[in-house]
Amino acid sequence: MTEEERRAIEQDCARLVIAYHVYVDNYDHEKVLSLFAEHAVVDHAVVGMIRGKAALAAYFDAKDTSTVAQHVMTNVLIDVIDDDHARGTAYWTAYISPAAALPAPMSGPAALGSYQDTFIRTPAGWKFHTRRVIGRFAASDRGSTTLLKGGAAAVEKVREKLGG
Repeated sequence: MTEEERRAIEQDCARLVIAYHVYVDNYDHEKVLSLFAEHAVVDHAVVGMIRGKAALAAYFDAKDTSTVAQHVMTNVLIDVIDDDHARGTAYWTAYISPAAALPAPMSGPAALGSYQDTFIRTPAGWKFHTRRVIGRFAASDRGSTTLLKGGAAAVEKVREKLGG
């Protein structure tokens, strides 16, 4: 593999990491799902294992779209394994407000964490193969459970639906 090919893979995978939250924050779940391989697995810090695109769609359908959310991605580091596989790490900071009007009020981040990703080249291009969501910090008055319609009770329903 040439240096140019390696850099192209790094850029394609880093673009997936950034695109994920651009689409999530705009509640464009169809585009979010397009970033994942068909049999992708997400190990979510709140709801547990999510296996396959159908389960991912169910998770995104459960998200509360009445909130304003914005994620800031930093420290995106991609390591190319071979022509068809890569892995990466990225840090995220989530700002969430229950207000639907802009500009939404804020009092600081709702949560901070990181991702551990693996990527696979498919006929449609690079996709997430696995994604591990690691929550490192959460505001005590808001956080990941508020992202689902119905809060903590919704988390339990999503877990049941996903078999966990």
